[in-house]
Amino acid sequence: MSEQFPTVILCDHLTQDVQNKHSAIGIYSGDISVSRMPADLRLSLFLIFIPHTDGENTVELEFSFDEASAAKGVANISVTKANAPVPMMFPQMDFNVTKNTNFRIYATVAGGERELLLDKKIYIDGASESSSLTAPAQSHSEDLEENI
Repeated sequence: MSEQFPTVILCDHLTQDVQNKHSAIGIYSGDISVSRMPADLRLSLFLIFIPHTDGENTVELEFSFDEASAAKGVANISVTKANAPVPMMFPQMDFNVTKNTNFRIYATVAGGERELLLDKKIYIDGASESSSLTAPAQSHSEDLEENI
């Protein structure tokens, strides 16, 4: 668990109601097993960010598969009160997994140190060998920037 990101939830679907309550459906509490490869995964991410300073805070997220970057996004967050929790939602990101892989999410705050937020294996049921993933033909960088 991270000091600046105490909550990191990977799930199938996220919602936010009119009273600003968030719901996560299909939470991945462990590694992700699939029945066959290639597998199309639609993943959603919910984070709580604790900013250390008032004013503009920049959060960069990187999604990688076996250390190969698949998508990046930058959020510029205006903070009125330091140390107050800020929820961040990244709904329905599509990934095409072709082989067993390690899925990792990294965050960098205000150009600081790159920090690992999440590390999960994606594998075929019964498979033990880990290899790599190919990113989908469509770039997710634009999608992430729109959702931030």
